[in-house]
Order: sequence, then C-alpha cells, then structure tokens
Amino acid sequence: SKIQEFWYDDVREIDLNAALKKLLSTYEIAYLKVLIDKLNHPIKTMFSGASSGRYPNPADAHLFLTTVQSSLRGVRLSTDELKTQVANRVKQGVNMLLARCEEYVQLKALAGKPIPRRNHQIYKTLAEIANGFYEILHTDEDNTTQGSEKGLPNSMSERRGSASSQTNHDAASAAPSSDPNNAKELLNNTIKQPSCFKLPTRGLELLNEAHNSNRALRHAILEVLVSKAKAQCVSLTLEVHSETMNRPNAHRTASKYMRRIQRWSETFTRDTLSRYKVSNPCPEIMQEMGGIRFEVGAYVTKVFMRNVSLISGLREDAKLALASDIGQLEASLHLVAPKENFDRPPKFYAEIRHFRQMLFLDEKGIVEKTLSSSFDPVITTQLLLSRISNRGVPITCVPYKALGKSVAKYNRWIDSQGTQPILKRFLSLVEELRRKVREGRALSQASESKANASLNLVRDYAAKALKELE
Repeated sequence: SKIQEFWYDDVREIDLNAALKKLLSTYEIAYLKVLIDKLNHPIKTMFSGASSGRYPNPADAHLFLTTVQSSLRGVRLSTDELKTQVANRVKQGVNMLLARCEEYVQLKALAGKPIPRRNHQIYKTLAEIANGFYEILHTDEDNTTQGSEKGLPNSMSERRGSASSQTNHDAASAAPSSDPNNAKELLNNTIKQPSCFKLPTRGLELLNEAHNSNRALRHAILEVLVSKAKAQCVSLTLEVHSETMNRPNAHRTASKYMRRIQRWSETFTRDTLSRYKVSNPCPEIMQEMGGIRFEVGAYVTKVFMRNVSLISGLREDAKLALASDIGQLEASLHLVAPKENFDRPPKFYAEIRHFRQMLFLDEKGIVEKTLSSSFDPVITTQLLLSRISNRGVPITCVPYKALGKSVAKYNRWIDSQGTQPILKRFLSLVEELRRKVREGRALSQASESKANASLNLVRDYAAKALKELE
C-alpha cells in the first residue's frame, strides 16, 4: 500500500542519514588529527634557524595565520560541534607557539646588559598574529570588514592610560610597501580580506582565550622594556644631586644631566621603540605601544620631581636653573609621549608645570597649591621636609638622610612601597624629628615653637592626604 511505501522510504532515509553521519565523523576525526600537524609546521619553521640567530619574523606569522584562517574557513559550512573542535585545535596551536617563544625570549631585565634582539623580533611576530586574530574575532562578531571600533578588552590600556593612536608620522611610516614581495604587505592583505567564519559562541571564546594568552606574553616582553627604561631613568636623574646649579657661568642653558636625559629620550624613541613597531597595527597593538609611552613618560616625570624635591637649601638662582631644566624635560617628554598620541593630554604634563611653580612657593603656598591640584602627596611631603631642613627645624629633615639611606637606596625603597605606607613612614619620621629637636641642644622658646609649627604643617598635610587615600 502507499502507506507502507512511505514508511519504508522514511526508514531508508533514516538509515542513510545515520550511515552518512558515521562516515563524516570518521573524516572529521582524521581532519582534526591532521590539523595539529598543519599548525605545528609553521611553528617549526619559525624556530628552525634559532641556533644560528634567526628568529620568527612577519613572514612566519603570515604562514601561521594563513593556516589558521584556512582551517577555520574550511569548516564554515560544517556543524557547530566541528567548528568548536577546530577552534580548540587552533587554540592548542597558539599555545604551542607561545611555549616555543617562551624558550627563547628574555623575560627579566638584566643589569648592565642590553635587551636581546630576539625579544623585539618575537614581539613583532606575536603582534602580527594578534592583528590576524583581532580581525577574525571582529569579523565574526560584527560580520564586517576591518574598521570596527569596538575592540577587545585591553588590560594594558586600562593599567597604563588611554592611548588612542600613534602620531601621524608613525601611521605614515607604518603603511605597507607597494612591493608585492614584501612579507608584511602579504600579511596585511591577508587579514584585511572580508570573510565570515560563522563560528559559534564557544568557538569564539576559545579563540579569545588564545588571543588573551598571546597578549599576556606580549605584555611580559614589554615589561622587560619598561623595567630597563625605568632603571636608565633613575641612573640619569640621580645626577641632579651632583649638579652645581651654576648656570649663569656656563655656556649652555641646560645642565649636563638634563642633556643626557634629552639624548636618552631621543634614543629611546628613535631606536628602541621603533624596533617594536608593527606594520598596520590593530587598535589593541596601538594601545599597547601607547601604554608603553605613557608609563615611561609618567615615570620620568615622577623620578625627576622626586629627586629634585630631596634637594634642600635651594637659592633663587638654583630654583631658576631647575625651572629651566623642567622646561627642557617637558620637551623631552614630547619625544617619549607626545600629547597628540592620547585622547587627552597625560596628567604628568600638568604635574610637572605645577611642580615648577611650587619651587618658588613657601611651605604654606606649597600645601595650598597641592590641595588645589591633587598633586602627588609623597613628592609634596618630601618637598616640605627638605624645605624646612636646617631652616624652620634646626636639624636635617631631608627624608633620605633622616632615614639613613643613600639616594639610590631611597629611590628603590620608594619604588617598592605604596603611597599609604610611605606617608605613614613620613608621619612617624616627623615624630622622630620632633623628639630629636626636644632632646638636642638647648633652643630658645621661639626657635622650638617655630620648629614645632613647621613639623606640624608637614604632619597635618601628610595625615590629611593619608585620610583621603583611605
């Protein structure tokens, strides 16, 4: 009957689908096994010449990205389960690449030794791969070509400041060459092609996890660069303590230590940072490099103000000389962290100008200026203690001397502590100084009253700043 014929047709169709599904699952398993070998091949190529000093380059990144994209594009019409498994294999491939990179990259700044060349080569390779993953993730999320402004979470920019873009000169120099044989241009042309991989949510999560692992290693590489830059900043800025400040008798308006800071700023920007520059970077990579500029610029400013605030007994001509140095320092900051690189001018530009004004104020004026501009309380307290040293208070109140440390050890101690522990130590130091004044040589009532008033001013300011932080 017709009913039986339809029934048998349904049974045959069910059996046929089951057989087809079983056959496809066999091919899927074989494809997943081969996929790991396909991803591992460009990784082996990247490090095949490591023994002779050849490390990964953008061409190797292009080969790896091509393999990743072809693997994802090959299953875009398959089931979500297979797409997720392929995304997981891609994640495993990225982890294998990162493990090999960790074997060769130097993740600790060594004193007296330069950063090895392989660091910036591996960073640029990882950044090129991040460009490709950024395009894949945004293409799938927005179904658009490159140009989306949503961006991935960027812990570097959140920690170091909001760097929006590099300078126009950097953008022009980062444009791809017209030479079709250029590996970087091939890579850029590959990741700009509009292609929707149609990955499921779980597949996107796996790719995002691989992207985050890549970001973590890039940040570790950049931390070595920042640590090295900070150490050089401290060694150059410490020379301010040996400066004679006899500027009118000199032929140059800038001091010796400031000229060295200027030369270092030029070298750091022109040579060091340029080695890490990536051709046609995605917004995330641009924010990373902007974050480096922000952090180094902020640290240069902070270390300079910290050490100048430790100088006591400044004459008017010395204050004028330091004010001139601050102008030179601001010019150097424009090399390291240009204002046009950021959505808004970094805070340290305003801080260095406030500090220049504070050099010419008395103790009460310094406190009022600080409270109105939300200045760093540690630097302000140091400046107050140095200002009253052997003047309002007849003993040495300069923090590093009162604490029995050298200038270098004091700087290391400051860098290792938070603002609150430092302010608490300053409060206890004020009481120690008060006790020394009482137990020292006999003072007139007016001198002792003046000393207590000066110490009370420092104590009240530090206590108020500490309370606001808590």
